[in-house]
Amino acid sequence: MSMNLPNKAIFLDRDGTINEGPPYINRIDQLDILPESFEGLRLLGGLGFKLIIITNQSGIARQYLSEKTLKTIHKHLLAEFKKRKIKIHDIFFCPHHPDEKCRCRKPQTLMIKKATLQHKIDLKSSYMIGDNECDIELGQKTGLKTILVLTGLGKKTRKNKSLKPHYVAKHLLDAAKWIKGTSKKTVSFREDN
Repeated sequence: MSMNLPNKAIFLDRDGTINEGPPYINRIDQLDILPESFEGLRLLGGLGFKLIIITNQSGIARQYLSEKTLKTIHKHLLAEFKKRKIKIHDIFFCPHHPDEKCRCRKPQTLMIKKATLQHKIDLKSSYMIGDNECDIELGQKTGLKTILVLTGLGKKTRKNKSLKPHYVAKHLLDAAKWIKGTSKKTVSFREDN
């Protein structure tokens, strides 16, 4: 008889966190996965986390790419990780322009809420990793532990001293090693004091 315990997850920004590349990637050949991403995600998957990408893709609203093209790019991204035995459990994206004031564009919380319901995520034992203020703000709004990576826009984002992530990492692998180190210090099935 299984107890159906909730899952822990790593919510990941895409651009600037997992991959480098120009803003509004609209072709597969622009998808330049950062070398540390492979080892970092493999480590996090090995720690039992579900890996879920949460990404703003206003390039769709700006007509730089179609939703179909975005799905093709994501299919390629998933295949690249699968080749290296890394499972990305899901990708959630917001296609809206910032002016639309939707409920899904980070730092709004709808994508996290949908992912949490769909994958039965325990937010208290989960993390948000990203290079942008909106990633850290989203994590804080939803009760996730937050990690700012210094890839992508991370160095610029770090200058905002009012932003208080739990950890600042050089890149995704550094973030994964920090999570591994902190998870060793916690006891299973026990919440922090």
